[in-house]
Amino acid sequence: MTYKSASAILTQPPNNRQNGRITVILLALIFAFLYYHFIVSHAPLGIKWRPFHEERVLNALQNIHKNNILLRFGFTSWMPAHHVSYQLNTPAPDLYLVTALPYLAHILLQSILTGYRPALHGAIVDYCLITYTGILITLLFYDKSNITTMIEKIYWSVAVFTIYLTSPWAYRMSLSMWHEVPFLAFYLTSIMLITWNKVRIGLIFSFLAALINWEWAFLIVIFVSAYLLICRLLNKTYTFTTTILPSPTNSGPMLLPYLASLLMGVGICWFQALGAKLIGINHVGGSFLYRVGVDKLENIHHGGFLAALQFLGGNRLSMCMPEQLGLEGLNSLNTKIAFFNCLSSIGGTFVLSSISIIGFILLSRRRDTLARLLAPLTWSFLVYMCLFQQSFSVHLQGHSFVFTVIYSLGLASVIRLVSSYVSRHQVALSIPVSIPLIGAVIITSIRVSYYTGYNG
Repeated sequence: MTYKSASAILTQPPNNRQNGRITVILLALIFAFLYYHFIVSHAPLGIKWRPFHEERVLNALQNIHKNNILLRFGFTSWMPAHHVSYQLNTPAPDLYLVTALPYLAHILLQSILTGYRPALHGAIVDYCLITYTGILITLLFYDKSNITTMIEKIYWSVAVFTIYLTSPWAYRMSLSMWHEVPFLAFYLTSIMLITWNKVRIGLIFSFLAALINWEWAFLIVIFVSAYLLICRLLNKTYTFTTTILPSPTNSGPMLLPYLASLLMGVGICWFQALGAKLIGINHVGGSFLYRVGVDKLENIHHGGFLAALQFLGGNRLSMCMPEQLGLEGLNSLNTKIAFFNCLSSIGGTFVLSSISIIGFILLSRRRDTLARLLAPLTWSFLVYMCLFQQSFSVHLQGHSFVFTVIYSLGLASVIRLVSSYVSRHQVALSIPVSIPLIGAVIITSIRVSYYTGYNG
């Protein structure tokens, strides 16, 4: 396997790079269509919105229309509109608030499409957004990988996409999308645009990403700021071009606008929450200590660090209990077989996830541009998982979606390394060797997705 410097790759003819990108996108879209067609027919839950998610979206839209005082502060609520109206007429309303920005897309579609139904048309938008996020990861891999041959670059880029889309974490977002999906889509779009020298548009997307989910944006800002501060304290230069910021924001003049775009979004979210608090609205989503899990012993949803790590299996181990599998007890042979194979599937995904983490670490140690570029996001994921253990354990299906970046890139890198070693670095042989390995990953991921429970 031959390698070439990043600068040499970027000096390839623009037409070749552009044609390669188009080919990758077309192959990814074809695979996405085939995958969704397959999963609709075979997955127990298909890809329809879960009833609780549809109810949340409908309540959020109704509150935007009927209780638009919340919208003044950038919020809506998952609670029924009549309950929100009642609470707003009390001296100290207790409401579960969520950012309204992701739901404004539904409002726009309602004004454009006659007979718009969120559970139908909105779900299609969700599938497109999930697919678009995977394509962004794929294109970043295509642009930043050190693979020299065009066929191999296209092949492994598509491999990254297939591993991403078939993962249990991506599948669950088709059942009930969390705000992590639009955040990741906007954040990766900003990175992509900035690396393509579309800096101003890229800064707009980073600002929108922060508006959608300020927690992730705030952690990213902390990481970048801490890196800069420690470098200054150690009297070391900022080697931006090989580290953590997309070019050209790694230059001095563009560094502050990049951080400012994220901080502006975070600041607006804070001021909105403060404004709602000043008029007496109490957010009942849980305190900081409650989400960490150390507020009191009675917080039964906190299982420590190990419970927060259960996302690595792609599904909860509790889904293997006989009642969850629709079986009675562990007396019959078939029940024992089903129980064992469920544990094997989730355990296998746990192993694959661990391998992907090792692969991503190896990318960083090889000074891979893409791994370094995603360092702020991966560090934020690590902090989120380690700090908010209760929240991560309870809501692992939403927060863990960010892990798809590490999983797809890290696992594809390990498979490529193994297949290249077995084939003695012969490209013509390494690709056929990798096909069964990627197939094993896809089949295991789909099997684990089948175990997804009623509530997604």
